[in-house]
Amino acid sequence: MKEYPQLEGGAFFDSEDLPAFIFVDDNAPPHRGNLVQKWKNENGIKSLKWPSKSPDINIIENVWAYLQDKLYEISDKLRSPDDTWREAKKIWYDIPTTYIKKLYKDLPNRIKELADNGGGPLCN
Repeated sequence: MKEYPQLEGGAFFDSEDLPAFIFVDDNAPPHRGNLVQKWKNENGIKSLKWPSKSPDINIIENVWAYLQDKLYEISDKLRSPDDTWREAKKIWYDIPTTYIKKLYKDLPNRIKELADNGGGPLCN
């Protein structure tokens, strides 16, 4: 949390009905390993349980798409891998917290839609 002090103590969220933090993963083996589970338990990290191969509710997928879209908008200015890396870092650190909040707050709706679809892809 040193890099993101605005997340300390759940200050990132403005609603008391949402937990400050919940770990979202896609059931990939690295996320479910004994060492990871032990660390999460020791640090009080709660995980959202969901079916495998259901990336539509993984917020990071939306964030990656946001980053990719922003890079595409400036692709004519990118001349080298170093340019791309530098601009990707700028975009990453400038992602509006309101965007992340919106994704987080929409999770219950996306989870319901996922369940209604039987675990298949979501429409939006």
